[in-house]
Amino acid sequence: MVPRKEASNRYYSAIDGLRGLLATSVFFHHAVVTYFYFRTGVWESPTSNFYAQLGGSAVTMFFFITGFLFWSKLLQSGRSSFVPFMIKRGKRLLPAYYFSALTMVLLLLIRFGPHLRVPLSKLILQVGTWLTCGVPFNFAHLNDWRDTFIVNAGVFWTLPIEWVFYILLPFLGWFGKKWRVLILLGIFAALNFALPHISIENAIVTRALDLPLIFVPMMLTCFSVGILAAHAKNRWNWGAVLRHRLCTLIAIVLWLTTMFFVSPANHYFISGLLAPIFFMIVFGNDFHGLLSSGWLAFLGTISYSIYLMHGIVLYASMEVASRFISIGTLPAIQYWALIAIAGALVIVASSITYRFIEYPWMVREYSSH
Repeated sequence: MVPRKEASNRYYSAIDGLRGLLATSVFFHHAVVTYFYFRTGVWESPTSNFYAQLGGSAVTMFFFITGFLFWSKLLQSGRSSFVPFMIKRGKRLLPAYYFSALTMVLLLLIRFGPHLRVPLSKLILQVGTWLTCGVPFNFAHLNDWRDTFIVNAGVFWTLPIEWVFYILLPFLGWFGKKWRVLILLGIFAALNFALPHISIENAIVTRALDLPLIFVPMMLTCFSVGILAAHAKNRWNWGAVLRHRLCTLIAIVLWLTTMFFVSPANHYFISGLLAPIFFMIVFGNDFHGLLSSGWLAFLGTISYSIYLMHGIVLYASMEVASRFISIGTLPAIQYWALIAIAGALVIVASSITYRFIEYPWMVREYSSH
């Protein structure tokens, strides 16, 4: 049995359910990507707008959640000390992350053998990018194994972005009062304009700028929505309006518009369409009990493990299945039946990871207070 998080004011049941829904969405996105990978040999986002948005819009809303939860804590407690805060984040996130990264390496060793493909010094640097969660130089292909990013379904790219947000958060307390947050967003808007125009010939500095070039737009389009939602939740009582039944219809229209008609590359438009839905959820709209359902709450509890493990399970299960069938030529019904089995394995693996790796560290953290 997977233990549930202790109920407290810090947790919102609808947001936990949203996490479960988003993790499931990312899984199906990568299931489609995996199918076409076996069909064409190319790992890329689906051409279908709907299947592409299953991944892109889900990541956007995951960042909404991060911005909201941590800015809410900042509003409640004020500026936090950097070192204690980073230690807490490390205890919460790193054990499961390192386990998934180690599992990925073991799979690659089984798949390609323990042969050194790069100079040892280069391999050490590559390993270093993974030990630091891709901060500040992003992740490198380990040992130049071409499947490094395929095994983890390419999901690890979001982790450096999250960590940059965590690193900055203890220093942003001044912006948490009144309308100062608008100054913060103005600063990032200026950075978003300026950074792409910076030209530096030093390779190391250029590589270090890759992460800010990714993070700054994400701050404006994703984390900022969560931050503004935290301010709204802290200042105004919009619950009666945003929980109205009419909001369900509005949310469906916004979601369908995003999924079918908006390009995944149009980050600002996506955020603009999804933000009202997120505000509804923040103010307690669970869409007639959907987001508060036990099943989604369970998936929300293990969502971090799902995020880390689903690509590994997909890769391993599809590699085994490909020994017996041609995955790239399977009819849709047969492929989705195969994905249903893989999905069940993902839930089992993620439940185990949560119970025996994530949860013990969470208990230690709570018992230390």
